Amino acid sequence: MESPPLDSGLRSRVHTGGVSAGCPLSGTAGKAVALATIKGLLQEPALRRLSAGGRHHFCPDPSCEIVYFDNAGGLYRTSDVRVPVWEKEPFGARVICYCFGENEAEMREESRLTGRSTAVERVRAHIAVGRCACEIRNPRGVCCLSDLAEAVERCGRAAEKDGPREESPRRIMKNEETRECDEIRERVTKPDASHRRAGCG
Repeated sequence: MESPPLDSGLRSRVHTGGVSAGCPLSGTAGKAVALATIKGLLQEPALRRLSAGGRHHFCPDPSCEIVYFDNAGGLYRTSDVRVPVWEKEPFGARVICYCFGENEAEMREESRLTGRSTAVERVRAHIAVGRCACEIRNPRGVCCLSDLAEAVERCGRAAEKDGPREESPRRIMKNEETRECDEIRERVTKPDASHRRAGCG
């Protein structure tokens, strides 16, 4: 559904100057975003009303529904964007890397199992061979590595609170069966003491 138009009160608050323009709804300083990023991420109805001229900004305020705004009065909410914007979502399962799908849920589980997520290293490996497309996929239009590094730390702290992973009953049963099989195998293959005394083993 297309978001409602910007009312005159909000329109008058849009800064027409440099990259420090404030969000007309929250007043938060916006961050400049390339037009190509916005074109690629807006839903069709919002894209039809996009003003291609002027400066465009991203609102990083997590409590504000505005994602993009421009100095021509354009206003684009979370519902206007094709993907969930992680800065506007609650912690838990947010996708931080839009190119390779690194998300909080998997990083948290990885940290709990191994002690630390290697999401940053994985993404760096992709960047090194030219696979990154943050300027198109990331709603902010910039590299996600710094955000990803912070997310790894957050997920690590959350994993510490989760405690060690408990084994499922099925896995515990399987481990017990494996131990029993090993014991039986050892008894079968190990020569009996009486045979050794008789010189049979």
